[in-house]
Amino acid sequence: MKVHPNPAIDIAVVDISNFRQDPDVMTFSIQKSFFMSLAETQKYLTYGSHVFTIGYPQGLKNLKTNQPLVKSAFISSSLDGQLTMKQSWKNRNGQMRSTLTDGKIFIIDGMIIPGNSGGPVIMPQEVRWFMVNGQLKHSLPMYNFIIGIVSNIYANTGLTVVFSTDHIQEVIDEFPALSQK
Repeated sequence: MKVHPNPAIDIAVVDISNFRQDPDVMTFSIQKSFFMSLAETQKYLTYGSHVFTIGYPQGLKNLKTNQPLVKSAFISSSLDGQLTMKQSWKNRNGQMRSTLTDGKIFIIDGMIIPGNSGGPVIMPQEVRWFMVNGQLKHSLPMYNFIIGIVSNIYANTGLTVVFSTDHIQEVIDEFPALSQK
């Protein structure tokens, strides 16, 4: 397991590529091609853009299939990678800390609750419209790229801090075998 070198960024990656596959256990691999960097994301999304999260809010799940729940949210901050915010949260040792979090993070609003932490934030699959030289253009359909991971949830506000996939990539790059996929 590799943990992000910045203790304010609560991301860890576990390399499971050498584990034996049990035929009774469904597994999957997330390739880097499913990630969209923050710089790329801001070409397609902005304030108010619709996104989804996947997780087990309050431990809820489909008991027959163990499938997670999908929740809807909206981008509530800039995606320029310059967000700085003061937060109080438990660190890896369970102690309350007040930290200054900045960099490649953004905020979503969607009543994301505990149990979604660590889950992906995903772009919806749809045609995207954007401005190019003052003209409205559209791209080919976008796929469900992962743009971040749910981190800190502000109780009773609906606001959630998301670490961009750039931070995930920094940790993946610590595994030479994974960084080449």
